[in-house]
Amino acid sequence: MNLTIPYDEFRVWKQLIAPKLSNLNETAEEIIEYAITEILNNAQDHSGGNKVSISISQDENNISVTIGDDGVGIFKHIMAHLHLDQALDAAIELCKGKLTTQPERHSGEGLFFTLQAVDRLTICANTHCLELTDSQVTFNVDQEISGTKVTVQLRKTMNRSLETVFNAYCHVNEDEIPVFDKTVFRLQLAQTEGRLISRSQAKRVMNGMERFAIVEVDFTGVDNIGQGFADEMFRVWPSFHKETVIKATYANEKVKKLISRVIAHC
Repeated sequence: MNLTIPYDEFRVWKQLIAPKLSNLNETAEEIIEYAITEILNNAQDHSGGNKVSISISQDENNISVTIGDDGVGIFKHIMAHLHLDQALDAAIELCKGKLTTQPERHSGEGLFFTLQAVDRLTICANTHCLELTDSQVTFNVDQEISGTKVTVQLRKTMNRSLETVFNAYCHVNEDEIPVFDKTVFRLQLAQTEGRLISRSQAKRVMNGMERFAIVEVDFTGVDNIGQGFADEMFRVWPSFHKETVIKATYANEKVKKLISRVIAHC
């Protein structure tokens, strides 16, 4: 499709993609529709490219949809907007939620909820690939590609619904409006460049987290952290952002003890 001509992402989904899918249950169809329309909209508004391509593969149990554009690449785009030095820093910001380079047009929520809803999401751009599943997150150097390629994969029979995903990260305020005020950051991503030892690494992870009321730091795949990292994340940062609650989840006993020790100095 030609990105220089505005398109309706819902009609692209309805007319070009949905008819090619088969045997999805209602929740799976709801999730894939949400994911695809969000990614198509992002390509149109943010990529700066001229073309977008769509490919679909499926078997009896699973479906995979890839959307690619020929723009600047999502990691370079974020790096330029936030003045970041590395693609990993851009990936870290992307995974926090509420990231948008056009706040007047986007809330920064769509891709975050897509990450939480699908079984696997892969984002390849420039020279890196970010891959997230329920159990693992990786950020690897890959061959350079033009633009951004996003692949979503999910089972054709899904148990979790979009409503369940939204409810896990939102609360209903006094006006009965759902508010996105919780995030879960998977610390394994920040560990990509090496052991999590320094205060600067912790500052990088916690940058902008004051946007949330609750921040859960998921320690899956992280066996150890340094005292400076722990002190910055669990004592220093919260002392300047008292309205945000930070929690450590899935930490091993060694990490729990270190966190308890630095918190005791509050």
